[in-house]
Amino acid sequence: MPSRSRPVPLAGLTTNWSVHVPSIQSIPTANLLLAGLPFRLRQRLIAGCESVDLVFAEVLAEPNEPIRYVYFPTESFISLTTQIDGSPALEVGLIGNEGMLGASLILGVAVSPLHALVQGAGPASRRSTVNTSRALRCNRP
Repeated sequence: MPSRSRPVPLAGLTTNWSVHVPSIQSIPTANLLLAGLPFRLRQRLIAGCESVDLVFAEVLAEPNEPIRYVYFPTESFISLTTQIDGSPALEVGLIGNEGMLGASLILGVAVSPLHALVQGAGPASRRSTVNTSRALRCNRP
């Protein structure tokens, strides 16, 4: 399916250059990370996803434990926390519809570095770690 985009003039330039900005109709998913991937990889990842409803305070990952699922939030939020010198958990990141939980798989790391906790309940897509690793390997040149 061809990408629907519209040319947008670059401010301050006197040339005829333009940048193609995807129209909202061309974004196939509510997760912006998935929407921004090359078509084949996006289709491969989406095909293996299942829809889930994340529940407030649900623990999705623990430090130094194997990552079981990769999550692509759509209308939910996942908080990443860590312990520092025995103090209460410190939030070091927040994942919403612009990202994914389990990004370390891209680097070949299948162990969670942080504690992941649902801070905003709602829908997400998830995919098993094994299938995600396979899809990422198939995309390598």
